[in-house]
Amino acid sequence: GVNWSFDWTSTIGPRTVWNLRFGLTRWEDFSGNTFGRDYDQRQLGLPESLVSQLPRQQFPRFEIGGGYGPIGSNRPGNLETDYAYSLQPNLNLVRGNHVVKLGAEGRRFDKNRLFPGQFHGNYSFSKAFSQSNPVQSDALSGNEFASFLLGYPAGGVIDDNMFPAYRSYYYAGFVHDDWKVSRRLTLNLGFRYDYEGSLAERYNRMVRGFAFDQASPIASRVPGLNLRGGLLFAGSQGESREAFNRDYMRLQPRAGFAFKVNDKLVLRGGTGCSSSASMKRVRGRDSAANRL
Repeated sequence: GVNWSFDWTSTIGPRTVWNLRFGLTRWEDFSGNTFGRDYDQRQLGLPESLVSQLPRQQFPRFEIGGGYGPIGSNRPGNLETDYAYSLQPNLNLVRGNHVVKLGAEGRRFDKNRLFPGQFHGNYSFSKAFSQSNPVQSDALSGNEFASFLLGYPAGGVIDDNMFPAYRSYYYAGFVHDDWKVSRRLTLNLGFRYDYEGSLAERYNRMVRGFAFDQASPIASRVPGLNLRGGLLFAGSQGESREAFNRDYMRLQPRAGFAFKVNDKLVLRGGTGCSSSASMKRVRGRDSAANRL
């Protein structure tokens, strides 16, 4: 991962200080095994009609039962990249018996996921096709490795995954005043507002909910039953591109005090509301609001 940051502080006057921060964080995570990359599966005798549909060439995975070890990788390589941009302007003001702090924050989160799965094919082999009778179970004949050598798999899977590109935004603003009412009493008054946007996928390849009131797409195939319900797809039929509805009500007032009883005793107290931003919102999870 890589982190870049810029921090500029300027003293505008004896009672005013300006601060501006910018940051960029990039994280890249690779997992899996590139064993057999660019291997032409036609060399194994796999048909052209199958090989031509693969997104790229790689040696397949063979799962051989009966205690034999597998051949090939079942994780041909996953890549995930995360970008987080942030901009934070802040201003400190001293006016009489008030010390005021106000500022804002904006963030953008990008997440790109390349999880191809077993695009190269995963084939399993049992002893069924090397038994004396392939359609009848037989404990005394057949061997899993023999079925592998004959090229008769018992099953297989080829993944055709999509590679999502998610993006979400976060905005916040605040104002805080330390008000020295008297030599013995200081009030702390503040207000903060947060807006955490829902994630969206670049090409709307996402389900954003379930429609309980609409007719089921398979209702016509099941006569006699009133089937209802279906998926709501982002960006289609009037649906929003975002994963869930926006929340504009994260209002967070805060108040506190400090009272000097005597030279050795000070009473402090406060209350307020806070809402913690979820850095994992880009994966579709909602954030939790905490009340203090």
